[in-house]
Amino acid sequence: MLLDQFDLLSPEEQEAILDGPALSAPPGVTPNLDSPPNQNAAGLVAIALTMAAGTIVISLRVYSRVFITRKLFLEDLLAFAAYVLLIASQCMGFRLINSAGMFVHQWDIRGVSQASRTEAIGHAIF
Repeated sequence: MLLDQFDLLSPEEQEAILDGPALSAPPGVTPNLDSPPNQNAAGLVAIALTMAAGTIVISLRVYSRVFITRKLFLEDLLAFAAYVLLIASQCMGFRLINSAGMFVHQWDIRGVSQASRTEAIGHAIF
């Protein structure tokens, strides 16, 4: 079925499609929509490490610019803006962990889920 024909289906057919897996599973694999295997621990470690590294770097940059050189430049403001976007991106990562999980196969996620919305928001931020 093509996506442009989706609105021609009855509401029951649309709901059945959206309630199923987001992608057809490969042959011999059964979708696990209720409790899919994930790598949330690895995702949390990655988020924690990048947040810690980003916070340390931006703190050192702000300290050096404010207290040592006493001058701010455009690149300092851009670095801070990038840090704000890093925080927003990591918040989307936490939301993804709380909804479907990290590193989950697409056939283990429902067609319309909080994970797909979070993924869309995250891509928009990135």
